[in-house]
Amino acid sequence: MIEDANSSLSCLGKIKELVPEEDYRALFYIICDACANGEEGASVLGELGKLYPVKERNNNLKLLKDEAHKLQRLDLVEMVSIDSFFGEYTVLRLTDMAKELYFEEDAPIFIEKISKKELIEASGIKEKHLFFSQREQELLSMVENALQEDNYRNLVERLDTKGLPHGIAILLYGAPGTGKTESVMQWARKSGRDIIHVDISAAKSMWYGESEKIIKGIFTRYRQTCKRAAMKPILLFNEADAIFSKRRDMDGGRSIDQTENTIQNIILEEMERLDGILIATTNLAGNLDAAFERRFLFKIRFDRPSVEAKRRIWLDKLPGLDASAAGQLAVNYNFSGGEIDNIVRKVTMMEVLDGTVPSFEIVNRLCGEEKISKGRPQTRIGFSSDL
Repeated sequence: MIEDANSSLSCLGKIKELVPEEDYRALFYIICDACANGEEGASVLGELGKLYPVKERNNNLKLLKDEAHKLQRLDLVEMVSIDSFFGEYTVLRLTDMAKELYFEEDAPIFIEKISKKELIEASGIKEKHLFFSQREQELLSMVENALQEDNYRNLVERLDTKGLPHGIAILLYGAPGTGKTESVMQWARKSGRDIIHVDISAAKSMWYGESEKIIKGIFTRYRQTCKRAAMKPILLFNEADAIFSKRRDMDGGRSIDQTENTIQNIILEEMERLDGILIATTNLAGNLDAAFERRFLFKIRFDRPSVEAKRRIWLDKLPGLDASAAGQLAVNYNFSGGEIDNIVRKVTMMEVLDGTVPSFEIVNRLCGEEKISKGRPQTRIGFSSDL
């Protein structure tokens, strides 16, 4: 047996103590070997069939499907589905805790970490002032408070006692440049939560089966990161309509339609079992599939800011403006916060290059040049939000 051949390994004593059952340890070692060889995992049916007669195999299979197997309860293995050219199959994988237990000092080689490209650390997010209507601010403040660690833990505990799903999913939707993504950034900064930012373009692969694998991998890495982290990070899907869009009619039988529908089914399933915080933003809420709606606990609409909100934004961004000038810009230009940011950046460039602060007349001219469609009417839209 592997234990006899490797009796010098310090991890074996710990494993025997955790898992006294020999058959469970044998299964665990098989999964460890698959990990060491760089495989996706160990085949569930194949390996159970080698270890057990039919009745015991089926009993173990049921335990694994119910996530009640001892190796799962000890957080040593997880069962995941893998897509391949020949279809979907199920494997058993080591958790990060199991990798640390078995591989010891070599564990970092086998632990998949979130890349720097995906990870936005809360400590690196700069403070930014955001201005909304009173009602909007009340809704956003409620979410902000819910994400504070003590409140979040209490909320999850209360939902759990009521038998309700305790994943927190939030949809921010509405006009571009109105502060959706920046709101998430500020929530993360204030709560101390890191953000795992999903690259939507990378998630949609041209190769059949790859997109499904990538999406599953996103949620698998998120679960593993949640287990390692002292505080659950935020999983952020920006411009989420690209993959949360309405499911396609399969009458044509196109493989791309089948792939996109499969991706959406994966996300819907993952949202049902979410144990963490998922936030999706979109400018095109009408493109979202209705099946996603009930899975979002909070649904907050962002419209263009009111005149008063714009006035406050102008004063915050360009403190050299007086109240009258800021009010004039707010009334004359139906800008989003993002468009005001563009003007401020141009003003800053002029200050750096010319060494002088641009006059109000120059700022006003820059505002007039911001819109590409000169003939477009500047219709002011009320600033409202709902859950």
